[in-house]
Amino acid sequence: MAHSSAQERQWFTLSIYHLNSEASAALFDKTFAEAVLPAFKRQGIGPIGVFAPVNLEKDKDKPLPRQRYVITPLASADQLVSISEKLGQDADFMDKASAYLGVGKDEAVYSRVESSLLYAFEGMPRLVVPKKEAEGTRLFELRIYESHSEFQGKLKVQMFNQGEIEIFKDCGMDAVFFGEAVIGKNLPNLTYMLVYDDEALRGEVWEKFGAHPKWNVMKNLEQYKETVSDIIAQHMRPLPYSVIQ
Repeated sequence: MAHSSAQERQWFTLSIYHLNSEASAALFDKTFAEAVLPAFKRQGIGPIGVFAPVNLEKDKDKPLPRQRYVITPLASADQLVSISEKLGQDADFMDKASAYLGVGKDEAVYSRVESSLLYAFEGMPRLVVPKKEAEGTRLFELRIYESHSEFQGKLKVQMFNQGEIEIFKDCGMDAVFFGEAVIGKNLPNLTYMLVYDDEALRGEVWEKFGAHPKWNVMKNLEQYKETVSDIIAQHMRPLPYSVIQ
């Protein structure tokens, strides 16, 4: 398959906010809806996705972490450097974010923020929001594949670029982005996001993938064995103000 040039590939930040309380979550959502996302739009950054974790039906009784996942596409890694400075010069942002920015230590909105910088795969160089085929809130799935060495991690990225992304498409698996972590937690790893109209469709497309003849050849190729040491999957729903829906 033909690949795009490195100049066309986007960068992404993935930030996970560990919120301290329901009041903190409400302040976070109000600030991102009214201050952060509009300010980023003024900088030409987007579409931005903001998500809350959810359980699948089989896990519906399990407690959920109080978190927000924020996906931000960037034109270049250099753009990341200028974001904070421009926010500080944005009077509307500073006014509307004042309650969030001015909280005291005892009212902190979050305990910590985990952030990763990802570089888009050649096989899918830009974030895409697949068209909604049905009414209602869609189910998103963020998947992180960790590898036991940098070499094996690169091979897993190659595996996606050389055929696995195309198999996803053939199975009706709608991807939002694929990115290799350059900076972040538990390196080396890659992250990608899929979206489904509902949980039933999720089950159907993964079943198709598992039975796909090209996948069953590819996964047994010697060079791709032991490329993944751990898989973390998080299901989520977009917040009402998220640009990615």
